[in-house]
Amino acid sequence: MTKREKTLALLVGALLILLVGWSIVGRISSAFDTRNNTLDSLTEEIADKEMIVDHGERAARQLASFEASSLPGDPALARSLYQGWLLELAKEKVDLAGVKVGSLPSRPVGDVYYQHAFSLTCEGDLQQLTEFLYEFHSVGLLHRIARLHIKPVGKTKTLALSMTVEAASMNNAPHVTELNPPPASRLQHADLETYVTSILNRNTFAPANKPPQLATLGTQRGNPNQSIRFQAKASDPENGSLSYAFEGEVPDGAKIDARTGEITWTPTAIGEYQVSVRVTDSGLPARTDTADYSIQVEDPPPPPAETPEPPGFDPATQAVVTGITDAFGQRKLFITVRTEGVILKLREGDVVDVGTVKGKVKRINPDEVEIETDDGGSIIVELGDSLVDARA
Repeated sequence: MTKREKTLALLVGALLILLVGWSIVGRISSAFDTRNNTLDSLTEEIADKEMIVDHGERAARQLASFEASSLPGDPALARSLYQGWLLELAKEKVDLAGVKVGSLPSRPVGDVYYQHAFSLTCEGDLQQLTEFLYEFHSVGLLHRIARLHIKPVGKTKTLALSMTVEAASMNNAPHVTELNPPPASRLQHADLETYVTSILNRNTFAPANKPPQLATLGTQRGNPNQSIRFQAKASDPENGSLSYAFEGEVPDGAKIDARTGEITWTPTAIGEYQVSVRVTDSGLPARTDTADYSIQVEDPPPPPAETPEPPGFDPATQAVVTGITDAFGQRKLFITVRTEGVILKLREGDVVDVGTVKGKVKRINPDEVEIETDDGGSIIVELGDSLVDARA
């Protein structure tokens, strides 16, 4: 074999070795690729199954949460309990008027739960509606308001409310005989006042609320240690209810009736005092007005001089000496009292009591009579004169 042939043979052998090695490497590489692909496939399958397991666990937890917030599993019991709970919320807790709760048809959803529906009609103002919605969404029950219709009643602040409420009872929910729903965390604000303030400050169903107006009063006057009473009066364009209160500093002991605006105070010292009153209406939002009132405390005026009472009618003006007789040395006096239609027949020593003339007959003369009066004096009445015409 020549040198050239030997070289060619070596090259051929080397090529064969390279081909065999390449083939072996290819097979090994293919085996590794197949293994890696199998590992990747198994890893994806494991991840998918872990995801399924995770979803199942989350679904189980969610299902357990639903069952804890569900109505009882018995559909009839669930419907009865929830209808009573809804009636108590609207009528007793929120004090809505004309509350009527009706039960609509229920339907099963698969073999998981029952969907119950209820109708609620009532009347109330915007604040009561806000309170109802707050209380409704504050409890952890599987329920929702599917439809809400609000209609103003005339020109009043009353709203006619009509709504459809849906609630669910899970088939595997615990059996209970009364509803004690847990609190829910679905509301953004935990306190009712935040919702009342933000909602009631927007007048949705009526023109803008106009403020009330306090009437002006002149200076109120009084005396020390004597009660002073006067009334702060306000008018409201919407004829709503009004509430009165003091504003700022108030004299010691001063009071105001929140409903009528009557102010009462018993001052103890002379001076000029000021009170400020604020009136608030019941509009949405509430509007106010303020006014200042002046109180002048001074000494009472001196008592007026006593004026003697005018004399009344004196029957003595109509008592006339109409006769004097003499029989057997005994004189008798006749006095005719015209106001009474009687004739007094008197002798010396008899009592005379007619009007302002009071005394005793002292002496009877032929044409006159002397009467000794009770005040120690003496008068003489001539025949034909009245007792008041007498002379001393």
